[in-house]
Amino acid sequence: MITMSDHHYYDTVKDLIFDFEKLKLNSPFIHWSCEYSEGEDVRIFCYEKPYLVPKYEIFIDINFNVNLFVFGWLIPNSHKLCSSVQDFSIATFIEKISNLYICPGLNTSNGCISHVIPTRIDYKQNVSIPFSSKTFFRSPKCIILCDENLICYRCDTLQGKINKKLEKPLHPNTPLSSVISDK
Repeated sequence: MITMSDHHYYDTVKDLIFDFEKLKLNSPFIHWSCEYSEGEDVRIFCYEKPYLVPKYEIFIDINFNVNLFVFGWLIPNSHKLCSSVQDFSIATFIEKISNLYICPGLNTSNGCISHVIPTRIDYKQNVSIPFSSKTFFRSPKCIILCDENLICYRCDTLQGKINKKLEKPLHPNTPLSSVISDK
């Protein structure tokens, strides 16, 4: 959870919503929206084609506590974005997350979590496909948003450990049940 403790830009969550509604963020492939309840909890989200789940979801409560999800993956509190969200507007926050890259994950499914993102099916061309998705294999601690178009440091660390296990020869009496399927 990100805390906007010194929320200099807004006195109330309704001020934040008003500021968001003035922004011109939509394009043919990206659509931003805002929902809020009577308790003043706000959900700001962005859909990007061809995905069926929001690319970004920002949840802001009445105390300006923020939770950020990328394709349903919660950004950990240790992310650098979490420590720098104290003093800027929703427009600046959206710009900051939009300028970051999404971690491509690992190139193996061993020792990681599958992050499955459903996508739209062109039913006119692919009548036989019942479900379409894009799958990423991530470290359980993946930070998902990176400065560069590279793998995040947590996925990179896990990938290095997996590669070491694959390179190390097995003992001759090692049971087959403990052997990684890639070997």
